[in-house]
Amino acid sequence: MLDPTKVTILMPGINPRGELADWGIPAAILTEFLDARLVETARTGDYTALILFSVGTSKGKWGSLLETLFECKRLYDNEGTLYEALPDLVAEHPHRYRDVTLKELSDEMHAAMGALNLTGLLHEACDVDPDPLLTPAQTYQKLIRNGTEKVRLSEMAGRLAGVMLVPYPPGIPVRMPGERLGDANSPIIRLVLALEKFGKQFPGFEREVHGIDVDADGNYWMRSVIESSGEMPVAAGKSAASRARPGSARPKNPALVRRSLDHQQPPGGPGSPQRTWDDDDLFPLFSSRAQPELLPRRNGKSNGGLRPLFRPTYAGANVGHPRCQHPWIAVGTGFTSKNR
Repeated sequence: MLDPTKVTILMPGINPRGELADWGIPAAILTEFLDARLVETARTGDYTALILFSVGTSKGKWGSLLETLFECKRLYDNEGTLYEALPDLVAEHPHRYRDVTLKELSDEMHAAMGALNLTGLLHEACDVDPDPLLTPAQTYQKLIRNGTEKVRLSEMAGRLAGVMLVPYPPGIPVRMPGERLGDANSPIIRLVLALEKFGKQFPGFEREVHGIDVDADGNYWMRSVIESSGEMPVAAGKSAASRARPGSARPKNPALVRRSLDHQQPPGGPGSPQRTWDDDDLFPLFSSRAQPELLPRRNGKSNGGLRPLFRPTYAGANVGHPRCQHPWIAVGTGFTSKNR
């Protein structure tokens, strides 16, 4: 069943079997052209662009889209300059695009996509079986406890991903946190390195890759787990954090503040000794170096304006565990300082 509110524009350059043609116009160029004329594109692939319509779209509006597409074709056929087609792009990167025509840019980008084999590497990367060593929850604990580091993507071979790696298009994770990226010849490493090279060759058309930080020189950096010699693969069943018992020894984090929460009901019930919460019980946002004014004060005094939104669970621990019921800690980074 076809959805009449979604219109996919197929660009020349690839056949139904996924093979590149001798010439083509990548969809990224069309998206940039439409965006410069205030026409919103919902999704952009290598050679496809998705436009969303609605029941309120009039003939005048979709007529404006057709007019813009005809204008793009006219500039391409007449070898119009990018100063006419994409003036904002030329203003941002004058040395790269000042004397380039729309047709020249299309041919150059189409040839580069074929030489880098972006389409083929993407299919290969999605077919690689994952090699998990840690669960995403365990990896997140390392992330918030300074157990990760930024590494140049060219040096990520064999390393553990500290974050999710999602190239767009297609917007599908190729690696989850705690999984190895493979060796230097793995399709995942080669794909992201090809995207890095593509972004340097065509500034303004960089591909979006979730989990990647790009520096001023266009180099790709990714957060990787710092592995110790005693690192062990994930055991079947519950993680070590979820099997922790109340009062069991846990590693201390010196970056967090030790705080006695007198306003919290002791786990033993009324009349039991006051429980002192250790460093692991506090979420890292409440760091003495970061935001000490947001820490709850003792003996029922001012709490800095914070109010509990819900009784969350600490990431990686059992629901309802006494260690997980700090009323000022929110899972992730969500908290509020507004009284409600």
